[in-house]
Amino acid sequence: ASDEHGIASVTWYLLNLETNEEIITISNLAYALSGLEEGDYSISIIVTDNYNAMTVKTEFFTITPSDNDGDNIETCVSELWWDDLNQRHCGPDNADKDDDNDGVSDTLDAFSFDPCASKDTDSDGMPDEIEDNCETSLIIDEDIDGNGIIDSQEVSVEGDKSGLNGGFIIWAVLFLVIGGALFRRFKSSEV
Repeated sequence: ASDEHGIASVTWYLLNLETNEEIITISNLAYALSGLEEGDYSISIIVTDNYNAMTVKTEFFTITPSDNDGDNIETCVSELWWDDLNQRHCGPDNADKDDDNDGVSDTLDAFSFDPCASKDTDSDGMPDEIEDNCETSLIIDEDIDGNGIIDSQEVSVEGDKSGLNGGFIIWAVLFLVIGGALFRRFKSSEV
């Protein structure tokens, strides 16, 4: 800002309204608000011209904690960080137990800020699966177990689930052999 009188100084006055902490900066540059603690503030710009005429403009603002999923709303009870109306955890990210509201707790969610995915078996930063019709920048992992072989090219050891289970047949034969041996032993001890 400039006029025919010229600017002698620009002073920024920041006041934390909760702690009454004052920060005064003399600079012709814009004031950077990054790094401020959560709370209510007022900021004033005081411009003085070469004739010592002064103009002051003050604005009030609030720094709030981040809330990725936007659930820190009126129905969120801050003592519990629970929203009874919507039946979910809620609040700012530092208190919310499910920051993306996908139903998976952040402690178990590999992608706690993305509701489209939650599991990453090999911890490579790519989800094992992505929810249908969910918008995300994530790309599905084609090698879920991280062994270097694309999952679609791996051979399954489990076999065909629709047919007879080979494990059942092995256990049945084993049961018959052991049962027969025990029967013969008890039969021969009766003689």
